[in-house]
Amino acid sequence: MSAIDWRGLWSFLDYSGDRFSSIQSNTLKEQFASFANNPVIPELVAGPDNFTSVDEFRARTRLSTWDDYSSFLKPASDPMSIWAYTQYGAGFPKWSPYSKPALDHLADSVIGSIGLAASQDGKTANIKAGDRALYNIPPRPYLAGFVGFEIARKFGLKPLISLEHGESMDFKDRIYQGFANALNDRVDILISMTSVLMRVADKFDPSTSQQKSNGSSSLMKRVNAKGVIKLAGAKIKSKITNNQLLPKDLWDPKAVVGWGLDTRFYSEQLENAWGRPPFEMYASTEVGVMGTQFRKQGGLALNPHTCFYEFIPESELEAERADPNYQPRTCLLDEVEPDKSYEVVVTSFFDMPFVRYRLGHIVKFTRDHVGYGNEFLFVGRSDERIDIGGFTRVDESTVWKAISSAGLPIRDWTVRREVEGIVPELHMYAELNSNYDQGHITPTLHKALKDCDPLYSDLESMLGICPLNVSVLSQGTFDAFTDMQLKQGASLVSSRPPRMNASDETIDGLVALDRALALTA
Repeated sequence: MSAIDWRGLWSFLDYSGDRFSSIQSNTLKEQFASFANNPVIPELVAGPDNFTSVDEFRARTRLSTWDDYSSFLKPASDPMSIWAYTQYGAGFPKWSPYSKPALDHLADSVIGSIGLAASQDGKTANIKAGDRALYNIPPRPYLAGFVGFEIARKFGLKPLISLEHGESMDFKDRIYQGFANALNDRVDILISMTSVLMRVADKFDPSTSQQKSNGSSSLMKRVNAKGVIKLAGAKIKSKITNNQLLPKDLWDPKAVVGWGLDTRFYSEQLENAWGRPPFEMYASTEVGVMGTQFRKQGGLALNPHTCFYEFIPESELEAERADPNYQPRTCLLDEVEPDKSYEVVVTSFFDMPFVRYRLGHIVKFTRDHVGYGNEFLFVGRSDERIDIGGFTRVDESTVWKAISSAGLPIRDWTVRREVEGIVPELHMYAELNSNYDQGHITPTLHKALKDCDPLYSDLESMLGICPLNVSVLSQGTFDAFTDMQLKQGASLVSSRPPRMNASDETIDGLVALDRALALTA
């Protein structure tokens, strides 16, 4: 297997603005020929679909949403494609077909992000075939599951758990088995939900980790003699130095790739625990990896080879909220402004089906630059932002930033808008990972939210409203909810309470479990 061409994978980071725009427009024009075979096109395009320019395409093609594709995109309609699965709304299925070129580009994008996370100089990376990879990711048909197989096949990475065997395991059991195998061997690449990495690092000691899934009572039952010796040596060292035992005392990963909006807010804590800072990717099931972090604690850079990008300005979204029949206008990357937020619109490359498709993602461009334009941050979904009093729309990123800046020991949380009387309330249901004066949580988080969001601050300064209310749940409530949902047949994606705007049924379930746990404490 040949060496990985890092220079080629990362070349887009050095593009000029003109080069970026040229690749975007030329690749989009190449897709025009495939529109004749796309069953959605007649519903989206005014007039014939034989476009001659990008401007004409944008002018005559309306924006689309999943509703435009739901009746067409089903695995039975194209058995030759790879179909990636996710869910939306109240557990409704969403399927996205991947052509072989698209899947190949996806593998390149992921290994490129892994390399950037491992690189010391931004020019090369010490990732190679045979490196041990620990994946805490959902199985196929989720897109992440296909990624695991593709990068193993194409680049020779060696999973610490057989990917085929891992797909038949309970997700929680797979996490424990993965770390047990890492103790028995080594881990070079770690790809995981950030929340899992934080949880493992919290009060880390594998010898006391209890796990009762699938009949196994302890992680240590899975560890061989080599792993026991490694752990014993690390524990002796931690006692001599009077330091807490951390994952980095056992493993020395080359790269840590995390996903979740909490990744950048816990970057320093994760680096202290694991020995490497986590790097982010920005991706969707519909089109794959769109953005990658390329420097420590930096923003993300768009990959122009993944899809064609447009952006709906916040002012256009406000106009749409005022008039649902209004068609928002979009801008291109060279027209975005720093410190402003936009909804992302994409058109597929690689003959994939999505055309001027609203992902529902909100990104915010920063003042930092990659070669061709501004870096960006993913801040949340447009349908998950919470409107409070018409003054502000709170998103998941803002909540994570406030929790982190306040230093609150909040382990898990969900927040939603509730109305008590005539006053709207931002109600958070939170689980702590250590003791904390519960009377100080609401005022501390409220102050942090004011510092993070000036419009939130205006609620108090102009209206005298403190909309925040925090209810602290018993430790283990969120895990118990997830276990209950999985036993009832819920998918891995829908088993965890959403961060934003949870349903009454979800909140009622959390509150009931909290009461049950409190009675048994």
